[in-house]
Amino acid sequence: MPVIGGTGVYDVRLDLPPAQLATQPDGKQVADLRAAAKADNVQLGFFRRGTISGVVFDDENGNGKKAGSEPGLAGVQLYLDADNDDKQDPDEPTTFSDGTGKYKFFQQGPGMQTVRPVALESGQFVTTVGGGVSSQLVSGESLTNRHLGLCTRGSVSGNVFDDVDADGDLDRGDPGVAGRRVYVDLNGDGAFNADEAPFSTLTDSSGNYLLDRLLEPGEQRISHVAPAVWTVSSPKNNFYSLTVTSGSLLSGKNFGGFKDTSIAGAVGEDVNGNGKLDLVEPKLKSWQVFLDLNLNGTRQTDEPLQTTDSDGAFLFTDLKPGTYHVREILQSGWALVDPKSIDQDRTLISGQAATDAVFANYRPATITGTVFDDFNGDEGKDASEVVRPDPTVYLDTNRNGAKDTGEPSALTHALGNYVFGNLRPGAYSVRTLPAAGEIALPAVDGIRTSS
Repeated sequence: MPVIGGTGVYDVRLDLPPAQLATQPDGKQVADLRAAAKADNVQLGFFRRGTISGVVFDDENGNGKKAGSEPGLAGVQLYLDADNDDKQDPDEPTTFSDGTGKYKFFQQGPGMQTVRPVALESGQFVTTVGGGVSSQLVSGESLTNRHLGLCTRGSVSGNVFDDVDADGDLDRGDPGVAGRRVYVDLNGDGAFNADEAPFSTLTDSSGNYLLDRLLEPGEQRISHVAPAVWTVSSPKNNFYSLTVTSGSLLSGKNFGGFKDTSIAGAVGEDVNGNGKLDLVEPKLKSWQVFLDLNLNGTRQTDEPLQTTDSDGAFLFTDLKPGTYHVREILQSGWALVDPKSIDQDRTLISGQAATDAVFANYRPATITGTVFDDFNGDEGKDASEVVRPDPTVYLDTNRNGAKDTGEPSALTHALGNYVFGNLRPGAYSVRTLPAAGEIALPAVDGIRTSS
C-alpha cells in the first residue's frame, strides 16, 4: 500500500489499460488526510470492456427470429443506443455489417446497450422486438449471436383489364383500364376502407399497377374496387391470397372484368318481299324471339325469351360477352325470304349493344286466274268466251317470254282456272303455253300482294 508523507486532499486513481474502464465517477476516489493520518476504504473499481456481435439478417418471414436460411445483409450501418432513446447521439459508436451481415462492437462499457440501424431503406422495418437488440453487458463479457432482423415489405404488380370476351384471361386485344384502385385488403372484408388508403394505388393509363413495398410478410390479400357496372371475370371473388416474404415482388396479379352486353332488334312484315324490313313497313306485335343457347332450333325453358312490343321491338339485356344465336318463333301462315335469317348470330364484346337483329317476315301470296279463248282479242273474258281446261300456265320469273326449267307452272282444271300459292310478295309475269296456231295474250304483270 502506498505511503503518503503529508497531510492534504488526494485524488486516487487507477492506471488502467485501454481494455479496462474505471467505474467511479470521473475515474477517481478522494482521500482526505487533513484530519487523520490515514484514509481507509478508498475503493476503486474497474470494468473490463466487452464486445457485442451478431448478424444483421433479412427476416424473410418477418417473425423477428433468424432462421438458418435467412441471409445476412451487407453494408448496414449500426449504432449502440447507450441511453435507449431510439436516436443516434454524436458520442454513440457506429459500425457496418460485413459482406455476410456480421457486425461487432469492440471495448464497450457496462450497462444496457441496444444495437439499432442508423437508417432504413424505403419499405424496410426492424422485426426484432423493441426495434433493436438490447443487451446488458457485464465486465469482460463478449456477447454473441445478437442478431438484428430487418425486413422489406413485399410488392405486387399486375394489370386491370377490360375482358372483352369474358374468358378470364388477359389477351392481346384486352385493353387496360386506367384509374382503378388496387389495395391491400387488411381486414379481408372485400371492401376498400379509409385505413387501407395508404396501402393502395391507382392503375396508370395502360391499366398497370404496382403496390410498391406495401405488403407485410405473411398471408396477405389484395383486391380492386370494381364499379357496379362491371362483372369480375378474374380472379374468382375479385381477390388474390398471397404469401409475401421480405422484399418479394409478385407479378402478374391481373384483375379482369366486363360490362354486360345487349341485343335489340325488331320483327316486321316484309311487304315488298325484298328480305329487309323497310322503315315504312308495318311492325309485328307480340312475336316471340329467343336466344338459342344450345343451337337446337327450339326454345328451352332456360333460354332467354322476349316478346315484341307495339313497335315490333325486342331487347335482351344483361348478357355476358360472347356469341348468341337470336331466333324468332315463326308464327303459322308466315315465312321468310331467306329461311336462314330465322337464326341470326351476334358476337358481342364487353359493353357492346347490338341493335340490328331484324326479322322481316311475309305472308305467302297467291295468284289465281282463268285461261279462256279470247275470240274477239279484246284481252278480256266475255260471257260467250269459253274456258280452256288444259293449257299450262307458268310464272316467267326471268321475263324472257319462254318457259325455263325451274319456273313454277300449273295446269288449268276443268273450269279453266289455275292457282299459284305460297308466293313471296313481288311482281310476277304470268304466261301460258299456247297450242299450235294460238297466240297468247300479253303477260299479266304487276300482281303484287302480301295476303
